[in-house]
Amino acid sequence: MRIGIDCHDFEQSPRWGIGRHVEYLLKTIADNPEFQKGNDFFLYFKEAVPNEPYIQNSIFKSRILKFIKPSFTIYYNFLLPLAARQDKID
Repeated sequence: MRIGIDCHDFEQSPRWGIGRHVEYLLKTIADNPEFQKGNDFFLYFKEAVPNEPYIQNSIFKSRILKFIKPSFTIYYNFLLPLAARQDKID
C-alpha cells in the first residue's frame, strides 16, 4: 500500500498540536517492522525536511512541494493533490 502523509505541521519547531501527532506517528512507523511490510510511506513537506534520525529510515520517501511563493493555499489545494496523484497514493 502506498500511504501519503502531509507533514507541513511537522516542520515547525517546537512541535505542538498536529505536528506532535505526526512526530509520534512517524516514530511509531519507523520503530515497528510490522508497519513496514508491504507499505511505502510518502512524506510531503511544504518547505524543508526536518533533520530527525527516524525520517532517514529507508521506508520514508520525503518530498518537498515548493512553489515560487510559499503559500498554504497553493500547497494544500494544488501541490499536495498533484503529488499524491503522481505517486499513486492509495
